[in-house]
Amino acid sequence: MSRQTWMDRTIEAARDADVQMPWTRRRPAPLVLPEQVPAQQTAARQA
Repeated sequence: MSRQTWMDRTIEAARDADVQMPWTRRRPAPLVLPEQVPAQQTAARQA
């Protein structure tokens, strides 16, 4: 699966859950991620 597909699915999932994406341009990713970050977002970052 391509990286873009992972990002698209992760963004869709975040929108569905009304979650702020940690890598948005407006707010850079925090140094310490919250424990409640979905595994799918973690997988997308590591892909």
